[in-house]
Amino acid sequence: MLGLNDEPVTGTERAYLDFYLGLRIGWAKLHHPLLDLFDARAEDWAAEHGRAPAETTEIGEVIEDSALFRYFMYLQRHTQLLMKYGPHGTHAYIEARREELAERMGSGDGPELDPELPMPAYYADTDYHLEKGGYWQDDLDGPVYDFGTRIHFAGLENVGSIHRAKTEALPRGDYRRIIDLGCGTGDGTFGLAETFPGAEVIGVDLAAPFLKWAHLKAGERGLPIRFVQKDAADTGFESGSFELATSTMIFHEMPADHIAAIVRESFRLLAPGGRFAIYTAGELPTTYGLFMMDWHAHINNEPFMSDFFRADLEKPLVDAGYTEVATTVVDAFRHGDKKAYGSAAPPDPRRARAGGWRLVTGRKPV
Repeated sequence: MLGLNDEPVTGTERAYLDFYLGLRIGWAKLHHPLLDLFDARAEDWAAEHGRAPAETTEIGEVIEDSALFRYFMYLQRHTQLLMKYGPHGTHAYIEARREELAERMGSGDGPELDPELPMPAYYADTDYHLEKGGYWQDDLDGPVYDFGTRIHFAGLENVGSIHRAKTEALPRGDYRRIIDLGCGTGDGTFGLAETFPGAEVIGVDLAAPFLKWAHLKAGERGLPIRFVQKDAADTGFESGSFELATSTMIFHEMPADHIAAIVRESFRLLAPGGRFAIYTAGELPTTYGLFMMDWHAHINNEPFMSDFFRADLEKPLVDAGYTEVATTVVDAFRHGDKKAYGSAAPPDPRRARAGGWRLVTGRKPV
């Protein structure tokens, strides 16, 4: 189902979303013919230069002037815009329900918000995912993001698969307190509360709209999660007061110095022997993959993504003092719809659509 907060959509909205999904999946299927075209052109480039293209700039020399490449990138950008701002896109869908959603989020106790919390410049000044004004200024930015995520990953089943795979891969332990740094709209935090029901679970995020929506969803699921508006790099919680800290899908959207600051904060928050786990998209082992990611970062307005995929994600943990630092590959879509989104990586890593995510973990010395 693709509906808001797990509810289906109907009629014209359903037809529009089916059209969008068909267009999106059709776009994704162009990946293989584009790669075939690149391989053919790369042979000519190699014959001219005496070697295969090895740098991302050289990959661009081979493929960027082709009509198929330009069409591929055009579709990637404009299906995103269509999903957001089309006549029945996420904004139209949410706006039509503004009064109902505002009432739902405004009833009962809410999350712990800090209206004076300063937004880091990198965050406030970036319209991530082509979202005008970012996700932190309108109370309905939470459901807008949530609904868009369900569309982007081709269904609620795949969103659930991503987070279920993470919780299954987490190191087990007798955790009394768990903190989820950059919890967003809560999908990853819910799994923590369900997997470790004896623990107090706290989710922190910069965006008040995300926290309001996460709090509402947690209440509807009967999960006693505490959501607090804080910068994950400076939470203010007591040192050594948690046994597990996690972070899911946020580090590609911030500069390296802020990543390092969050890792240091996680180390401060953990008791001796506590564990930190970062869950994020998989590494890109080929230059072709980095080239395609650079273009994705550019057309989807994610200015820190290219540097992130070139960085050593274990290094900030080692620098902060963690031991037993390791990276595990996680098949994030093994519980999802593999026909729509793909899963296990093929022999040629350039042909992988999805599936290979990674869990980077470390332990605070006793």
